[in-house]
Amino acid sequence: MKTASYLSWAGTFTLTIATTLITNTPVRSEAPIFRCDRSSGIPTTVVQSQRHGSVKIIEWKSTQFGDKFDPETRCNLVSRKFEKFAKAGTLKYFTTGSVNRQPVICAVASQSSPCDSESMLYTLRKDVSARETLKLLLDIKSGATGNALNETESRIYVDFDEIVRAKSQASQASQASQASQTQPLF
Repeated sequence: MKTASYLSWAGTFTLTIATTLITNTPVRSEAPIFRCDRSSGIPTTVVQSQRHGSVKIIEWKSTQFGDKFDPETRCNLVSRKFEKFAKAGTLKYFTTGSVNRQPVICAVASQSSPCDSESMLYTLRKDVSARETLKLLLDIKSGATGNALNETESRIYVDFDEIVRAKSQASQASQASQASQTQPLF
């Protein structure tokens, strides 16, 4: 009788400890967090990730969309869209397209996903090339992105993780260069 009581107590104790450990263990999310940062004076969409820290993605400078969509408003709207697409698992590639006859930049899950109103990150002016804007936005002309670019005849795809990695490395190199310039040589 004592043995059965002891086993029952030991089982309950073990289950309680295991439950406590499981429910009190912090869960580390790998999901990036997006925000509109204004610390530099320019509204900037920034991603915060465990692997790369804080990385600037887009600086919002254009005032050509009027007062309704000034740089800060666009930064806030697009940063929320980045967050939404990241949580949904569809922020794998940037690509280009057209919505309501306007050039747009989209976030898609695969290279076969459509760039449409559901995947649209933001709209460009009609006189602007979405392909060239995407290349400029992601600093592709400088060669900083390596294998992040997949250009087809109809559309350009840029791997989001590769862009964050490349921008993070460029930022770290810039900070290291600035630090070495401020250190006395002797």
